[in-house]
Amino acid sequence: MSSELDEARNKAALRARQLQREGSLAGPSVDVALVAESHGVEIEYKDFDDATSGILVRTKKGAVIGVNARHHPNRQRFTIAHELGHYFLHADRGGVFVDESLVQFRSERVSDEGLRITESAANAFAAELLMPRAQLQRDVRDQPVGRTDERAISWLATRYGVSQQAMVIRLTTLELIHY
Repeated sequence: MSSELDEARNKAALRARQLQREGSLAGPSVDVALVAESHGVEIEYKDFDDATSGILVRTKKGAVIGVNARHHPNRQRFTIAHELGHYFLHADRGGVFVDESLVQFRSERVSDEGLRITESAANAFAAELLMPRAQLQRDVRDQPVGRTDERAISWLATRYGVSQQAMVIRLTTLELIHY
């Protein structure tokens, strides 16, 4: 199943890069609200419980992304990018995507593995959209980042408008962080 997971992540990253090229999105701080708007996706900020980051609801006109108004703006950006991942990658699935749950009205149950692949793909899309591999590689090429290098991680997180945790995960995934 890991090859299916890798394939889904790769497809997601490719779709994010395609979107960047089509929209001439220049990082490092992509305006995800503008991306959503330009594709007919509305964004609404709501007071969800802390466990819910966001939701994507498909409509006849496009879609609506609900974002937890209580979360930090960097978390909100990642949530919007994640839900856009569902919008672009999982159009054939219909239904409602809630944070890490997918509710499909056509099927009784979504397998745990299928859910893991869907969520992982949306995360890969968000990571590539917000922290493009090529640009991040350029940023750390001359200045390797260590796992405990809080100053460099903080600078990169601020530069890309993401949390430090998201930056560490991205650097680790791309093998750009040194232990």
